[in-house]
Amino acid sequence: MAENTTTPDQPSPPTQETPNTGEEQHPQKPLLTVYSFDADEKRYSFSSFVTKLHFRLRHANVPYENGFGSKIQAPKGKIPYVRFCESGELMGDSGLIVARLVGMGVMEDLNGGLSAEERARDFCLRSMVEDRMYYLTVSE
Repeated sequence: MAENTTTPDQPSPPTQETPNTGEEQHPQKPLLTVYSFDADEKRYSFSSFVTKLHFRLRHANVPYENGFGSKIQAPKGKIPYVRFCESGELMGDSGLIVARLVGMGVMEDLNGGLSAEERARDFCLRSMVEDRMYYLTVSE
């Protein structure tokens, strides 16, 4: 067993703890609540629209909460929808929610460097995948 070689006049050797970066670890107040079919954040959602929104929020480090919602309560009759915590405003449609957060400067515009033609192609591809192929994934 190793002996303690420090004397009362000497400081203790450094420990193997995580270094303090000076930033306090306080949880951030959520910016919004995301309503979906399941409020359990540890479960995978079967909705690709919910998954897309959760991914974008996590990727941008946007603080949010999960809540249970229904199509009846949703402003556009679609899941997911959000409630902005400060204003209480409800907003539906994952694409519009992401666009709003980009406009607020909370999220990066992933298509910011694309030309107008590339943006149009991106829009067409996303529309096809989200709106047309959605029914194939649900029926499987």
